[in-house]
Amino acid sequence: DEMLGSPLLVSVVTLFVTTICGAITFKHIMFTAPQYSTTVAVTSPVTGLLLYIGILMVTRPERSKATFNPLYAIPVSVMFGAFNTMKTYGGSGNAVPPTLALLTDQLQPVFTMGLTIILGFQRSFPARRWFAATLLILGTLVFVRQLSIDDPVRFSVLVLKNVPLGLAFIYVEWLLTHKYKALYPPVLWKWICTWQIGTTIIPVYLAYSANVTEALAKGEAPPKPFLEDIWEGVQCHWLGQPADSGCSRMPILSVLSFVFIGAMNVAMPVATRYGGSATLMMVRAVTLPFITVAFSQSWIMGENADSLGLQQVVGVAVASVALLLWNSVGKNEEKKE
Repeated sequence: DEMLGSPLLVSVVTLFVTTICGAITFKHIMFTAPQYSTTVAVTSPVTGLLLYIGILMVTRPERSKATFNPLYAIPVSVMFGAFNTMKTYGGSGNAVPPTLALLTDQLQPVFTMGLTIILGFQRSFPARRWFAATLLILGTLVFVRQLSIDDPVRFSVLVLKNVPLGLAFIYVEWLLTHKYKALYPPVLWKWICTWQIGTTIIPVYLAYSANVTEALAKGEAPPKPFLEDIWEGVQCHWLGQPADSGCSRMPILSVLSFVFIGAMNVAMPVATRYGGSATLMMVRAVTLPFITVAFSQSWIMGENADSLGLQQVVGVAVASVALLLWNSVGKNEEKKE
């Protein structure tokens, strides 16, 4: 009974469930109203800000743990803004199969490892990390081989989104382990979301302009003006209007997404405190095959369900083993290297 009620177990179970449900909900949002994908990128930091304000109001950290210069959060907000824009642009519609899009998310450790080496923060890694990174890349290549990708550009954007994400995580780790060792993490995330509301607009606008150029090149009618499109997207996501454009289902999906993201953001700092940052990566590794199976089920994804062959199953299995192997390396072991 004591174990079942432990903060670590509760937070890990919450992360497991919300990671799976959040991934499914996000893909449904991208499939249901792909014409308003820019709204997802613009409103995500607003949602995050509201969540972290709520967390801080409930937890009320000590003043010494809440002291932080907000300007240090700007670089992270710029990188997260670029990441969110690239993820929503690449993941809208069904040009890239859902499971393949998910698999590009799992490449983040490899990109972070490479960026750490390039930037000179760390040159040496345990042998298991190198082997895990090789397996992860191999699993992705096995999955992609002989797979039809309708839009290589969007797929490339999904892969490259790990560059700004990796840079953001490296910077955040530096902030929390060197500059502000005593800082309560939700304070940092609150300021990241605050700045990100502004820093997201520019990359989103650039992505929107690319869509306009693409439409004109195909001889299609250009999309509506940027701000008008954002406003219509908000009406679609939260009011279900207009109902005849797939928006009627969006309010319930938006609420579910908010709930899952909220629970996930509450569970992450708890899991990190009691189990370490490796716990978050471990949950990601364990959920990968579950999400893959969910994406292939028509009763969950409808007509957008993935069709997985043996090769794709093997690719996901190899990637899952790679992530588990990656997380088997402890902090002390890594420092020894």
